[in-house]
Amino acid sequence: GDSLAEGEVLRLTVSLGPPLAPLPDVVGQRQADAEAALSQAGFVVGDVTRVHDEDVPADHVVGVAPAAGAEPIDSQGRLPKETTVDLVVSDGPAPRVVPQGLQGARVADAVAALEAVQLTPRQNQSYSEDVPAGYVISVSEAPGTELARGGEVVLEVSKGPAPITVPDVRYNSGAVAAAMLEAAGCVVSGSEGAPAGRGLATDPPAGEQHPRGTAVRIFTRN
Repeated sequence: GDSLAEGEVLRLTVSLGPPLAPLPDVVGQRQADAEAALSQAGFVVGDVTRVHDEDVPADHVVGVAPAAGAEPIDSQGRLPKETTVDLVVSDGPAPRVVPQGLQGARVADAVAALEAVQLTPRQNQSYSEDVPAGYVISVSEAPGTELARGGEVVLEVSKGPAPITVPDVRYNSGAVAAAMLEAAGCVVSGSEGAPAGRGLATDPPAGEQHPRGTAVRIFTRN
């Protein structure tokens, strides 16, 4: 509203924008701490993007940058105050997928397959009539299941068929004793004494445990 003479100088004061402030280094900090540090420094927290990261723990900051359309960071790491900055926050390592083909595999191969995807194998052993010793009977997690990095997968590993106990065939005829031994899973390798005589003993002796198919000799009275 002031009046000036023609040609008189009119001085204008032009804004340089908000004062510049250093952008805090919040990478590696917990998200809540990082947001507090940025607000305290005069910045506005914008979008938060979550990504899987193999090195940065979950809920910690992976990166920070000015929002789209904002002034770029200058050579001294400064931004105008009130600039909106976006955060990238870790969801932790990507989940691991349980491999196919573990059941029925050799235990060494199953262990190697799990370790290759950074899962932790744990072994239990049990007898099996169908799965050879040293092979995987079952797996605690189905193929394709997603687990956290380092998650545990239990492998049930075969020890082969359970041992059998040599039956007590004393006081039975040689033929009956042989039938009892074969029914128990033993193989009669021969007999000493009268075939119709009563059993006296066996070799290995009754009560001992041996693998299925162990050869047993019968001793009978003459």
